[in-house]
Amino acid sequence: MTTRDPLPDLVRGFTEEPRGPGAAPLLHEVQRHVSQVSRRYPDAWFALGRKDDDAVADLGNRVFTVCATVAKGRFPFQGRAPFTAYVEERMEGRAIRYHSFYAKLSITREIMRDDYAKNIVRDPVLRWRADLYRAVGDALSALSEAGQAESFRRGRGVPVAWRRPGEAPQL
Repeated sequence: MTTRDPLPDLVRGFTEEPRGPGAAPLLHEVQRHVSQVSRRYPDAWFALGRKDDDAVADLGNRVFTVCATVAKGRFPFQGRAPFTAYVEERMEGRAIRYHSFYAKLSITREIMRDDYAKNIVRDPVLRWRADLYRAVGDALSALSEAGQAESFRRGRGVPVAWRRPGEAPQL
């Protein structure tokens, strides 16, 4: 028994009638996926440098607005708004979710990167912390090149950890 993915139908219904009854369910679906993607990001990645329910809802609204109205020049949009491109290309729900929410170049992460860049410029503590993490990363890379440290993966979506060569991972 296979269930039909409702996302392509929601997008199609919205593009045919933007002010119709299909807008609310599509917005709800966008909010749900944005909430899932953004849950592991810290405060600095959100507008005004804080992560709460309002900030996540605001991010979802902005993702929805961009997908509905802003023409993107990159693949797969080629000068079209994402929702329009999804309908014209007859994309399935998995591809829509990938390009809108989960890919590194998705609309959601693009907006979050912009918010983070603005917060880094505004907040000297965030700028200092970003510079410190960059310096630590450079130092660990130098130790790795000298054979005094090695990196290992802890899981998908988690930053690499470091250890002395040949030792077991430790906290």
